Order: sequence, then structure tokens, then C-alpha cells
Amino acid sequence: MTSLYNSVVSSINKRSPECATKFTQHYQPTPVEGDAIIHMNRYLRTQLGLLPVDTIRERECLMDNVGEKEWMRLFNKHVVQTIVTYGLPDWK
Repeated sequence: MTSLYNSVVSSINKRSPECATKFTQHYQPTPVEGDAIIHMNRYLRTQLGLLPVDTIRERECLMDNVGEKEWMRLFNKHVVQTIVTYGLPDWK
């Protein structure tokens, strides 16, 4: 597992342990550290796009060309609350 995966799970867990458990059950992390952001973004963009609410802002914040620290800042500021509020379609 990658450090990004662990950081995402920790961030979700701080807000909702139940959501963090569901995330770990449904998301399969890439074993390649260098591909972690791209892999995570593909999953989250797809899942957020399937929600019955507007998630364009959240998906725009899932940037492929930033470092892990900046990615986590954007995730915590714009994405994680939507995940906690609505869940993800994979979880149904």
C-alpha cells in the first residue's frame, strides 16, 4: 500500500470511521508508489461523477500533476467532506 492510500484512509477515518472502512473494502490501491495519485484520482473522479449531486468542483481538485502534500491539502479541503456526506456509489 502507498503512503497516499494511508493518508486518504486516515483523513476519511477522522471524519467517519464507517466511511473509512467502506473505502478500504472497495478501493484497491496500486502497489506502485509513483502511480498512486493517478490511480486514486481515476477511482475518485469516477465515483464522484456517479453521485446524484454536482461534484465538478471536487473532481477538478483531484489533480494528477501535484505532489502528495498538495494533493492531500486539496483532498482535505474540497473532496473528503463530500465522500463522508454522500458516500460513494461503489459502496451501495
